[in-house]
Amino acid sequence: LKFAYCCPRAVSSLTSAKFAMSSTPPSENEVREAVHGFKKQMAAQQLQVTLTKITEKCFDKCVSKPGASLSNSEQACLAKCMDRFLETTAVVTGALSRGAGGDEL
Repeated sequence: LKFAYCCPRAVSSLTSAKFAMSSTPPSENEVREAVHGFKKQMAAQQLQVTLTKITEKCFDKCVSKPGASLSNSEQACLAKCMDRFLETTAVVTGALSRGAGGDEL
């Protein structure tokens, strides 16, 4: 429940809607479930943002003249661009999750 201690307003807003009709406060398990659901939604949203960034950046870099199909060189460029973007994102995310912050970057 680290999230509940660091972000009580978020937990409060998460639980208030679900438990507004209840006269008893939510249990610790119910709060955990609400936080877990919130984290899943945030992860899905972050994935969508990442995919949008990849699409925009790689398309702009690799496709000079959009047409009905991609040339072999455009396909290769897009594949390499996407791979590099995903690898970089994984490295940065891993460093941040380990608590490195900006020390190793």
